[in-house]
Amino acid sequence: MKLTKRTLVLFLTFALSFVFTNEALAQGCCSGGTPLSGNLDLSTSPARTLSLRFTYDHNNLGDQVFGTEEQEDKSRTRITNASLLRLDYTFNDWLAVNAILSHVYQEERIQFTNVDNSTVGKGIGDIVLLLQYNAIKKKDSYLSIGGGVKAPTGAISRKNEQTGLLLNPDLQPGTGAWDFLAVTNFNQKNIFTNFLNFRLGLSYRITNEAERFNQQQEYKFGNELQVNTGFNYQIYVRKTQIVPQLILRYRNTRVDLTNDAETINTGGHWLYLIPGIETYLSSGIGFGLLTQVPLYRNLNGIQLTTSYKITASIFYSLTFEKKTDADASDKKKNFFD
Repeated sequence: MKLTKRTLVLFLTFALSFVFTNEALAQGCCSGGTPLSGNLDLSTSPARTLSLRFTYDHNNLGDQVFGTEEQEDKSRTRITNASLLRLDYTFNDWLAVNAILSHVYQEERIQFTNVDNSTVGKGIGDIVLLLQYNAIKKKDSYLSIGGGVKAPTGAISRKNEQTGLLLNPDLQPGTGAWDFLAVTNFNQKNIFTNFLNFRLGLSYRITNEAERFNQQQEYKFGNELQVNTGFNYQIYVRKTQIVPQLILRYRNTRVDLTNDAETINTGGHWLYLIPGIETYLSSGIGFGLLTQVPLYRNLNGIQLTTSYKITASIFYSLTFEKKTDADASDKKKNFFD
């Protein structure tokens, strides 16, 4: 089946309707644990390919926003530095697995007259495991769906070193709960002209509650929806591929719950612009650099949110040789072949 313009329009209509039906569901800017949801793209690598990507994510949260209005108050800031290792393996044209391991360092500063208070939360974060199925994988068109879990491997009991009090949930390395993830990606190459590519990705995270304060409190981060859409253009310079890209990211999350009651100053809508560039060398090594700037925020109450984000990555892919003719007879016996 050839992927026509009508199919693309139908897919976009479905995606946008999915966004707007979730518009009433909101959440705060500072999700707990490592920022994993922005790294949930599915793999488009050839069969029998192992891909590794190391990402360093620097998030500067210096804007205090009430509703849609940015406040002049700059007394509170937060820096989040996250390191993520992603591993992808594609078994064949239809099946792949993905895993993301993480570490996070967060420092929040509150400055008043003659007072400078700093709080640090750091440690190994939660792990994401995804199973991917490529529903359509043609020369110029890819449609992949995936599902999996976020395992609570990150700590939720870090304390303030100065006061000995338990840190707030959004400063902990983990969320303490098993979350369920659903992801879909659509990619169309050569959409208007050669080497111009379109992409649309959706992810949805269903969260669960975690117990705190010796089982005296249950805290639940709100469910989260992210939509990423944009274009990239492939430029070839000898054996090097340079890919500038421009992405729009929409994020919507529900309010957090504390003992089943809504938590104030959590919940909202975000729209970001993400320009960036990636470079691929013939050796299978690549480099990437992205920056994220806010275009629109509509938040519940007053919240500390992102001023800008910078993401740098290095990645490597290795495609293993196909089986020989002598092994071909075993194909039907092995599910992953």
